[in-house]
Amino acid sequence: MDLLKEKEIFFWFVREYIFRKKPIGSKYLAKKIKNKLSAPSIRIYFRCLAEKGFLENLTNLKGRVPTDKGWYYYLENYPLSPEIHLNIKNLENIFEEITKITENIVIYQKENKEKIYGLKYMWRFFDYEDKNFLKDLFEFVEKFNYYKRFLEENKKILIGEKLFFSKSKNLSLCYLQKRNEIISIIGPKRNYYHTLKSLLNELEKIL
Repeated sequence: MDLLKEKEIFFWFVREYIFRKKPIGSKYLAKKIKNKLSAPSIRIYFRCLAEKGFLENLTNLKGRVPTDKGWYYYLENYPLSPEIHLNIKNLENIFEEITKITENIVIYQKENKEKIYGLKYMWRFFDYEDKNFLKDLFEFVEKFNYYKRFLEENKKILIGEKLFFSKSKNLSLCYLQKRNEIISIIGPKRNYYHTLKSLLNELEKIL
């Protein structure tokens, strides 16, 4: 098994899953990469990636999705190349653009003031297969000031099971705290992690 090819296939797989928003099968991926590999060959790599814990099948759905372990592998083992490019001019524009494009909710806290961005886009989550996801997201946002006491580090990205207070285990949190400012980006587990990590790195410099 070609480990470099396996790593490349996983990267293609994750990128397609992020943008397609549906489980990815071998035939679909073969077409997207212009048949550089055949669907049967890709299926062999998929099985190896699943054995390593990076991919899983969802019940009653064709194709595979990344596991929590797979998302962290994607985040930590590839060059930080944003999936999308945000037009950044000021914090207000940044947060509005994040919520509009990435299907996340942003909570910005400074001193005793708090502002939430993205609630007007929450209708997009009603089509999610996990019917508990929307309820979990609302509750997470509502109780975030309680949950944030468990976030000890200044910057972190938590996915799925790592958010132990998430009931659906289908949420993600990208979080930055510096001095008296806290930026929390809350969204689905399927997320633009390279974009958000790059953004947190930039915000960390200017806050």
